[in-house]
Amino acid sequence: MQAFCRLLPSAARRGACFANQVRRFGVEFTFKPAEGEEVEVECDAKENLLEVAQSNDVEIKSSCGGGGSCGECIVVFPKDIFDKLPKPGETETELLKKMNAAPTARLACQVKTCECFGGKVIEVPLVE
Repeated sequence: MQAFCRLLPSAARRGACFANQVRRFGVEFTFKPAEGEEVEVECDAKENLLEVAQSNDVEIKSSCGGGGSCGECIVVFPKDIFDKLPKPGETETELLKKMNAAPTARLACQVKTCECFGGKVIEVPLVE
């Protein structure tokens, strides 16, 4: 089990590795920040994407605390994932337009992880 924690350091940071217990995660994917190293993460399906990023030390701005009102927590999905996500609401759509976001961008606070994220790379652009 200790080897598991060494192979998946983000799991150890979140306290998932104990002598008698190892939590199994359902989805593994990568965040690719505009600056810095890629961060591989693992989480359960249906978790809030912003919370997953923050719990894995991925720097994503969010001055509203994940309330969907600041438009800062933009992430860019590969088209195949983007097409599988629920459509954004009116407020999110307006914020993405205002921020001149990429066509496959969403607000991380408004997206739940799903199995379709498995093995994919989600980009985290710089937001001014």
